[in-house]
Amino acid sequence: MYAVFLVPRGTWRTEVKTIASRALHALEGAKRAAPGDHDDAYRFESLLREAELVVRRLAAQGKCYVRTVPGEGSWIPADASVPWDDAYRVALETRLGLTLGQFMVFLVPQCSSEDLKELPESSAPAPPAAVWRAPDGITGPDAAEEARWRAQLKAAAEGVAVSIVPSGVHNRTLTEGLREFVQADGSPPVRVRVVYRDGSEARAFQLRAAGLSGEIPDGWPEIRLALLSLRHPAMDADVDCCLLRNRDVSVVRPTAETDEFVYTTSLRHLRALANHGPRLVRLYQTGFEPAIVGFYRALTNWMNDGGKGLVIIPMFHRGNGCDYEPGEPWGYR
Repeated sequence: MYAVFLVPRGTWRTEVKTIASRALHALEGAKRAAPGDHDDAYRFESLLREAELVVRRLAAQGKCYVRTVPGEGSWIPADASVPWDDAYRVALETRLGLTLGQFMVFLVPQCSSEDLKELPESSAPAPPAAVWRAPDGITGPDAAEEARWRAQLKAAAEGVAVSIVPSGVHNRTLTEGLREFVQADGSPPVRVRVVYRDGSEARAFQLRAAGLSGEIPDGWPEIRLALLSLRHPAMDADVDCCLLRNRDVSVVRPTAETDEFVYTTSLRHLRALANHGPRLVRLYQTGFEPAIVGFYRALTNWMNDGGKGLVIIPMFHRGNGCDYEPGEPWGYR
């Protein structure tokens, strides 16, 4: 599915044009870059995301229109990630049944139904968190970390206007906390803000959004994936391949941009993997917070949008040799 944002030309000039021009400049630089030089490519992805946030805010404020169209077929060129190009106009007019002369077009490819939900009108920074103190009986940094993380998730799931802060949360604590509060309970899903320690804000995370099962299906082919390459070289003997390349993920940039890169890449891989039939995926993961949050956001949104055929079992490193133990499966009901 594609979201098509139709922005009046006057609004485009005042709100989006500068970001769009910078992104196109970065894209041209990426095309000329030497092999292995990804700086302009990452800059383009960041600016594209920034432009997307702007047009989503405009849609939430009623300043532009949004339509959805199926993503099947060849009516959108392969380089649809450059959405402000007039080359799409004729095809879009035919598909949408309207005249686009007064609009600029912004395409968001491969979006889920959840991705199309409006952003709040306000784009103000998240407010500072209130001072948190460990409850009575909680002693030691590990127990306090887990209690604080679950308190953030619980408050957010109950609709309190708080952000969750994954930075510094242990691998297993982070993953199992997300799984607990992603579980649908009959209440409407909640979109919670995600803020990292460096102050950058990532795409919202859905809580109470997916009907999860802990059952492991019999007879499904199994594949072992490392979430991220080159984190524990000794793990290479235990996995079939890596979902993400360390050289692409571990780049100096705002943490939220790394989270977004992991999210979009993981969503693409999940769709591709599911196309090959049912799979039981043992995911060997390490404690890089934006990689964990980005991946499980992608998995949650994919499942919530009707994705089937994959059951993910987190595999946690015990810290002694190559010993791993499974966590609670992320399967659908």
